[in-house]
Amino acid sequence: MGGVEVVREALRLLLAHKLRSLLTLFGLVWGTAAVIFLVGWGRGVRDKLELGFFKAGRNMGEVWAGRVSEEFTPAVDRRFLWFTPADVEHRRRVVLVGDLVRRRLLGPEARLGTWIRIGGIPFQVVGLLAPVGTQLSADRLAVDEQVWVPISTVFTL
Repeated sequence: MGGVEVVREALRLLLAHKLRSLLTLFGLVWGTAAVIFLVGWGRGVRDKLELGFFKAGRNMGEVWAGRVSEEFTPAVDRRFLWFTPADVEHRRRVVLVGDLVRRRLLGPEARLGTWIRIGGIPFQVVGLLAPVGTQLSADRLAVDEQVWVPISTVFTL
């Protein structure tokens, strides 16, 4: 069968089965329109949420009162922060850094007592966390990418 014959046969079958052809065309149009609508709606919702978060503040953080929640990481040795009561009481500018932050800011030879700047303010590194990675899909930011500062210190800045 040649190309012309195939086209003639297709047109003959389309005209012979008008309802089937119309329903197929309707399904294609409806499916395409639904996908376009849902993708556009999803992007609009995402943009609205991002705008709302942007208006709320760009440099916001999450705060836990001395103890990391059970869902945060299953590692038992990381449930409590390594800040001393004196660090919290005297509002010392101390920080615990995750492994990725340590490697990016301090290099492979990082040592305790090193100073880093957060928002232009100097903080002394008092803890280096071992590599953890993403623990659960709920982790929005891997532990390795975090820096932890006493909440009492944050309130004084």
